[in-house]
Amino acid sequence: MNRSHPGSHEPSQLPHPATTLIQRNRRSSPAAVVTAPVLLLALLAATLHPAIAATNRVSLIAGLRLFNIVIIGSIVSLLATTLALLLLWVKEMQDGNVW
Repeated sequence: MNRSHPGSHEPSQLPHPATTLIQRNRRSSPAAVVTAPVLLLALLAATLHPAIAATNRVSLIAGLRLFNIVIIGSIVSLLATTLALLLLWVKEMQDGNVW
């Protein structure tokens, strides 16, 4: 007993644009999961750096090392994110999905 309501129509074969946007965001989310904590650590290190450096010379050297490690980690994370997005873009281009 299939009754069609007046004004109803068959669903189109194309997915809704919002659905494809959500799917794209889901595919690129691992990069955000990796990048966000590293950037938060960099912000924390930048905030704590003057306090660590002010105590004494040994702490200054330790603070600078910590600061440099976090900054280098952030740069590496951003490069990895950029590479992941570039590879995703290349894959999408090969599949015929132009952004």
